[in-house]
Amino acid sequence: MDEVQDFSPSLVFVDSFRSIMRSAQPDSEGAAALQFFIQQLGMQMISWLATTFLIAEFAMPEDGPGALFTVADGIIWLSQQSRGNTMARQIQILKMRNAAHDLGACSFRIDNAGVRVLPMTAPAGADAPRPGSTAVRLASGVPGLDAMLGGGVPKGYAPLLAGPSGVGKSVLASEFLVEGVRAGGNGILATFDTDYNPRLHQLVLDGNIGVCHPRLQDVSFDEFLHDLVTLIAEKKSTRVVIDSLSALALAPTDDIGQALRRMVKVLKAVGVTVMMPSGAEDGAAGFLADAIVTQRHVEVAGQRRRAIAVLKVRGSSHSQQMRYYDIVDGRIDIGEALA
Repeated sequence: MDEVQDFSPSLVFVDSFRSIMRSAQPDSEGAAALQFFIQQLGMQMISWLATTFLIAEFAMPEDGPGALFTVADGIIWLSQQSRGNTMARQIQILKMRNAAHDLGACSFRIDNAGVRVLPMTAPAGADAPRPGSTAVRLASGVPGLDAMLGGGVPKGYAPLLAGPSGVGKSVLASEFLVEGVRAGGNGILATFDTDYNPRLHQLVLDGNIGVCHPRLQDVSFDEFLHDLVTLIAEKKSTRVVIDSLSALALAPTDDIGQALRRMVKVLKAVGVTVMMPSGAEDGAAGFLADAIVTQRHVEVAGQRRRAIAVLKVRGSSHSQQMRYYDIVDGRIDIGEALA
């Protein structure tokens, strides 16, 4: 109190308040004295006309004394836990008197620039994602696939490219980005590999395609999504490829299914069409996709060939055929239907 009266600060920090609390005797008389002290402190803090932060260490919110939480006008809870080989930090507002606040926990990072909070919430309008339109179709860069989809990729959709390794999912996704640049727009490639399709290299150098290349071992899902949305805004991109969902599932998160659904919701809110290669066509990935294109290996007369089919296009008719295709000079050429 003497320091505050002499200095007249606008901010006061008591670090660590837990040390003060530990000075109380562990009996009932000590507990009563501590409660009285906290109540008196609360009255003094109001008279200081300063914003006062009490910094304390508790393993869980319920470990704190009720009197302290009652006196506090707000409670900001910081936590961290191990996820894989990294440490995830989160911040959550448990209480803010007379003010509406977000109830969710957000990731944050501490770096040379200070503290960066990465909000889970999407940009304005994300609570009501823009609906995709089957009336407006985007060319995929593979004319045969456009015909199978019923006229191209519906604008604002999130199609899933499902198939095993080596079947050409990344090639098809690259065709989608290249076609977008050819049509006069920009694109984003979110990739978790060190290399990407050579056809995209010059477009990246020219600035037509931005690359989001997170390190999954030390980047949270929230940070990846935050950086991706920021890059979309910078590039004014209309097409996004996330290559692949199977790799993204390795990102540190408590519930990958919920994280993927939130990602698609956010990307739809900013108005992009997002193509998602994946090693699976069912589960969470299949549920969140607006369209599903499956690519697979088939054996014909002792030779391995590739085949493609459209399993789903929400709100639109589509081809029921499965067709052979080849990859020639980095491009997909769709051929005849399987007999």
